[in-house]
Amino acid sequence: MGKRLLLIILMFMLFLKEADSFLVGPSLFNIDFEPNLRQEHGYYIINNGDSVLYVEMNVTGYLAEYITLNTGSAIIEPGETQSFIFLLELPLEVEKPGMHDNHLLVMESAPGSEEESMIGGR
Repeated sequence: MGKRLLLIILMFMLFLKEADSFLVGPSLFNIDFEPNLRQEHGYYIINNGDSVLYVEMNVTGYLAEYITLNTGSAIIEPGETQSFIFLLELPLEVEKPGMHDNHLLVMESAPGSEEESMIGGR
């Protein structure tokens, strides 16, 4: 029982190390709707890992079609912080009023994944 618990703890610690390889911030933007609002917002990615980080970025959510990223991918060296911008261009009105969560997804990718065909999982 003791060896099994130690193995589980070690696996958990390894998982935490992997999960902590990069940070994205700021973590939250609250924006009140204004018809035809046009704003630029900045965000950053910090590579805390020991190797080069290849990332892909995407936006999801009800208003995702009104959010444009200045880039969809990046290569970030160990210890480096890179800044990015997204442009928010809201319409005159939205069909469904209320609070809408939209998410910036930052996913680690394989080197050169834009040019190559491959099958993988995340």
